[in-house]
Amino acid sequence: MLLLGPEQLSTRDFELLLQHAGFTKWMCGLGVDEIHLLNSWGAFFRPAFQQIRFIRARLPDRIPLIAVTATLQAGASGQGILSLLGLHPRKFHLLQRSNVRADIQLLFRELVSGIEGSEFPELDWILRDGQKTIIFATTIKLGFNLKSYFTRTCPASLNAQKYIRLYNALNFASFNTSTRDLIRDDECRVIIGTNTLAVGMDLPDIQDVVLIGEPQDVDNFFQKIGRVGRDKLRASGARGIVYVSRRRMAVAEKIVSASTAEMARPPIKRRGVKGPDDAMDRGVASLLVADCIPAEQNRVYNNPLHDKLCDCTSCHLTTVPPPSSHPVSCNCSGCLPENLPKVTKPRVTKKIPGITTANKLTDDMRDQIIIRLEEFRLTVWEEADEKAYNLLPPSAFLPTSTITSLVDRFPLITAVNDVYTIVHHIPHLKDYHERLYNLLCTLRTGFNDERMASLKERDWSGIKWRINILDKSLAVVDEQSVSSSPLAESMVVEN
Repeated sequence: MLLLGPEQLSTRDFELLLQHAGFTKWMCGLGVDEIHLLNSWGAFFRPAFQQIRFIRARLPDRIPLIAVTATLQAGASGQGILSLLGLHPRKFHLLQRSNVRADIQLLFRELVSGIEGSEFPELDWILRDGQKTIIFATTIKLGFNLKSYFTRTCPASLNAQKYIRLYNALNFASFNTSTRDLIRDDECRVIIGTNTLAVGMDLPDIQDVVLIGEPQDVDNFFQKIGRVGRDKLRASGARGIVYVSRRRMAVAEKIVSASTAEMARPPIKRRGVKGPDDAMDRGVASLLVADCIPAEQNRVYNNPLHDKLCDCTSCHLTTVPPPSSHPVSCNCSGCLPENLPKVTKPRVTKKIPGITTANKLTDDMRDQIIIRLEEFRLTVWEEADEKAYNLLPPSAFLPTSTITSLVDRFPLITAVNDVYTIVHHIPHLKDYHERLYNLLCTLRTGFNDERMASLKERDWSGIKWRINILDKSLAVVDEQSVSSSPLAESMVVEN
C-alpha cells in the first residue's frame, strides 16, 4: 500500500514510479479519500488537489477507482466532482448511506460580539464547562483574537498555555503534534483551529465543536461537525454549535427568499465598497433558516430513507452500535429551541465622568498615546518567555480594547493602582504595571508642556491682538483731533 498526498502527484519521483514496469504490474487499485475537497480545497486552499483528476489517465485502464466521502451533495455539485474523477453516469457503482449523525445535537446561536472584536462573552461557557472543545475560526486572525480572550479569562488555577491551544497552518508541525498529544492526555481542553482541523483529525472524545461565523459551504459545515463524539463511550451528548450574527441571518433569509433570476443577477457595485456584503453560499443560507437542520441535510445529500444495518467487523464487535440516522424525535435548535441567558454586546463608554474640559485629550494626543502603548505592547511581547508564551500574538499582552480603555481614562490615571484597575485581568502584564504607569506619566508631562506652550502662544496672540486694536483706536483719535483743529479748518477754507 502506497499513501500519497496530492502535492506528490506532480513530482518527478512519482512520474518515475509510474514509468516503472514492476510497479504498474502489481498495482491493483486506486483509492481517493475526501473527494469533496476537489472543488473547495482544489480551487482555493490546496490547488494540488486538482492533480487527482489526471491520475487515472496516467494509470492502466484495468486499475479500478474507489472514491470515498461523507459529504457528496446531490445535483450539479456532486456530479461535477464525479466528472473530475472521470466517473460518468451508468459507468460506476454508487454505494450511499445516510450521513446524518443523530447522536450530534445541531444548534444555531446568535453571535452578539463583533467578529472583528476582542471580547466574546457568549463563549464564556466553554471554559466554565471544561469539556473538550474544538473552535473553528474563519481566519487565523480571528483565531488569535479568540485565543487572546480565553487566555485573559482563563482561571488562574489552569495553565492557559496548555489548556487553550492554536492549531493552524502557520504553526510548526511539531507544535500541532504536541497539541494533539495534550488533548489526548487531557491537559488541553480547547483547540482553536481553521480548516486544517476539518478533515483527517480523529480525536475520540471531543464533546463540542463550535463554529464562529457561518461555514463557507455545506460540506465544510458537516465535515467540521463530524469531529465530535467519535467514541460514543467517551463523549456522549456531543454538540455542533454555530454562532451567526443577526445581520448574517438576515442575509440568509434574503438569499433563500430571492428567486432564481434574482440570485443570477450580478451584485451592484457601490463606490468605496470592496465587495458585496450579502455574499453567502445558497446551501448554507438554506441550512441556517431551515425549520429542521437534519431534514435539510437529508434534502441536500439526497440521503436514503432507510439504511441497512452495517455488518462490517467494526460495527459487529462494538458494544455501542451506530446510532439511527432517522431518530423518532429531533433535538436540533429548529425543532427544540434553546432557552439561553441573554448576552449583551460589549460596549465602550463614550463619556467618562470626572474628565474636565481642560483635561480632555485632543485627537493628536490620543493618537500619540495609542502609538506609544502599541510600542509598549510589542516590548512586553518580545521580553516574554518564548517557551511559556510561544505563538501568542502581541495583542494577547495588551488587547486593543484595553488600550482604548487606557486612552479614555488617561486624565484620571494618577497612580499605579489606577493602571491596575484597568489591566489587572491580563496575567502577562502583572510585572509591568509600574512601567506602564511611568510611560503614561511621561506622556502626561509632555502634554502638559504642550498645553502650557499653547496657552502662552494664545495669551501672546491675545496681547498682540489688543495692541493692534489699541493702535488702530489711537490712530482714529489722532485723525479726529487733526481734522477738528483751526489749522485744518483754514486749510479747508483756502482749498
